[in-house]
Amino acid sequence: MAAFQNLVRFAVGDRAHYRGLIEAVDGKYKVQRFDGTPFDGVVKTNEEHEVETLLSPIENTPNVICIGLNYKAHAQQSKLPVPTYPPVFTKPADALAGPFEKIEIHPDAQPLLDYEGELTVIIRQRCQKRDGGGSTSDIAGCFGTGNFLLPVHVGGCAGLALGIPVEVYEPSVDSKGVPDADGEAGDLVATAAFPNMPVSFWGQDGNKRYHKAYFAEFDGVWTHGDFVSIHPITKQLFFQGRADGVLNPSGVRFGSSEIYQVIESVFSNEVEDSLCVGQRRPSDNDERVILFLKMKPNAALSTELARRVRAAIRKRLSARHVPSYVFPTPEIPVTVNFQKVELPVKKIISGIHIQPSSTLANPECLDYYAQYFDIEKMAAGESKL
Repeated sequence: MAAFQNLVRFAVGDRAHYRGLIEAVDGKYKVQRFDGTPFDGVVKTNEEHEVETLLSPIENTPNVICIGLNYKAHAQQSKLPVPTYPPVFTKPADALAGPFEKIEIHPDAQPLLDYEGELTVIIRQRCQKRDGGGSTSDIAGCFGTGNFLLPVHVGGCAGLALGIPVEVYEPSVDSKGVPDADGEAGDLVATAAFPNMPVSFWGQDGNKRYHKAYFAEFDGVWTHGDFVSIHPITKQLFFQGRADGVLNPSGVRFGSSEIYQVIESVFSNEVEDSLCVGQRRPSDNDERVILFLKMKPNAALSTELARRVRAAIRKRLSARHVPSYVFPTPEIPVTVNFQKVELPVKKIISGIHIQPSSTLANPECLDYYAQYFDIEKMAAGESKL
């Protein structure tokens, strides 16, 4: 089998499937069709095609053997010695993970992970295998996206989507917001209109509800509700959590995802899941960070484990990230799409009455968190883990 770069398999209309090689000609990408197969040999036909349907490169194979051609760059990024030969690895056809499935990785292997890229979109409704005509009603758009023209770096979305004036804002006294410097975390905003921006909300008081949802935070600026940062060198977009769930102890803002990364990378053998929220009751002068850990069946939250959790967070992040309390929890609220939900718990332990959303898959678990409004009593009972 010959070696190829940019080899694609595609269909044109209802005709047979073809293979071709993507080539850049005069700044435009064209596909030169091949005759034959990569296994038996191919011949370039010099026929140019516009790809209408992109197919999997190979029809069927029990195992894919891969050769890492960018191993030198990866080794330099990881500050590891450059191997003499490119790494060879396999990808079994059945080694696929579905959406939201957990991928168990041993803690010792976490530093060796190499994230190849990330595409972030906003899904309007449940869908599966949509054709081109229906996709416009399902995908509302994206702020961060993949970009095959740029180098791949670990973590984050490769870059900002075209056509959307994305910036990161920090609150200001005059409610207009102040742009953050690259590398600083803040609110994801769009400073001007973009192509798929809604005109209004349906129903009664649609304009008022629309303004409250997206324009009440900063005057004249679309505030999307995510807490993000832009890498100062690579310009990647990093999503660090929902803005309404941002932790703010002593005026230091950071996303809960920073805490989750430490828990998942260091304590995956003991902790099944975690929930990190802020608590500020009417009587409190400042917000405190509370970390709830759902333990694996064969593990328990001990004083020693809580100490190690705090130490790992302090070492990998900072002393300001260390939670005030660490408590066990039997269940963590999630949506019907298995997304972790923080805001209801934050409100409950802060003494705010809520009406559980219909999107919650397990609303009954919220009752457990009500007792943590009296955090001092719970801490005394747990000996402040």
